[in-house]
Amino acid sequence: MSTSTNHQLFPALLRYWRTRRGLSQLELALESDVSARHISFLESGRARPSEEMVLRLFTVMSVPLSDQNQALAAAGFEARFPSPPADALAPEVDQALAQMMAQHEPFPLAVLSVDGVILRQNMGASRLFQAFIASPDAVPDPLDMFSLLSIFASCARSSSIGSRLREASRRVCIASTSTVVTRALAP
Repeated sequence: MSTSTNHQLFPALLRYWRTRRGLSQLELALESDVSARHISFLESGRARPSEEMVLRLFTVMSVPLSDQNQALAAAGFEARFPSPPADALAPEVDQALAQMMAQHEPFPLAVLSVDGVILRQNMGASRLFQAFIASPDAVPDPLDMFSLLSIFASCARSSSIGSRLREASRRVCIASTSTVVTRALAP
């Protein structure tokens, strides 16, 4: 990012967070022990903040640490706080997913990221995916749903595997109580 863009970004971030917190320039100045004039100069881009000033202002406004890192970068400084991995989940969410995956057995369940990468899968999903993958070396790492869909499509075109897939799905449907689904899959 160019320095001229950085000079425009920090004032915008400061103004955004100040207004989001419902503070006037004077209120922010009083809480952070800075003059209101300096806050005005920072927001207009007439003054450049020090690293300490960025941290002081954004801490007073109770801005999350990841956003404080963005403000530091916008002011031309290095990030100060560690960033969690993109696929990290809160412990409560992680525990809920583990329980859902266990309760869903023997049926397949996979947890996907936004870009389709499989983050977690239960044993049912593992068995299903392995049934279609003849050579694990040919599968991309990390495994994503788009690759799996192309593998499934190529397997369905193959007559012997496609017929086994249709037969397996028919058996699952016959075992279920839904006759509507069974009729839909019948030849």
